[in-house]
Amino acid sequence: MNRNMRRAAARCGDAGTICAAAAALATRGRAAEAIAGYRLALALAPRYAKAHLHLANLLREQGRLEESTSHLKRAIDCAPELVEHCNIPGNAPGTEVGYILPVTSE
Repeated sequence: MNRNMRRAAARCGDAGTICAAAAALATRGRAAEAIAGYRLALALAPRYAKAHLHLANLLREQGRLEESTSHLKRAIDCAPELVEHCNIPGNAPGTEVGYILPVTSE
């Protein structure tokens, strides 16, 4: 996570703001920093489902399926209404991991 994100996190302490900053980093291809941001957001708000969802997607894209599935399951546990569609490895024979699509947009 870059210095600016750490400073912003220290100032605001708001998981939603930190999650949005992490998402911006992810879209710029800065996956390691984005993952650190999502983890910081979750340290502040462990039941923040959208942070779990975004982190699960990013980890899945990196092939880190076990970790991704763990965060996906946590997101569903925290807020099942946010998840429209997902394929969790091991739930059905032959299924592949799919994208996680939020129902609502912010």
